[in-house]
Amino acid sequence: MSKKAYVLNPHDDDGIISIGGILWKLIDKSWEIGYIQMTDGRHGGNLPPERIKEMRSTEAEEERKFLGNE
Repeated sequence: MSKKAYVLNPHDDDGIISIGGILWKLIDKSWEIGYIQMTDGRHGGNLPPERIKEMRSTEAEEERKFLGNE
């Protein structure tokens, strides 16, 4: 039986920022990690919303690659 954990993120980069070390340990122990994004984060800064959305999406892809959880 595989173990699963889900990360509830207000937007894309919150998982790695808040519990990245825990995610790393879980993945190292062969846990399956799922992500639930609450928003796309487009309204969280001073740049145009669509640019922020693109940046956060890219950050999320890089996070999953870094953790080996693509």
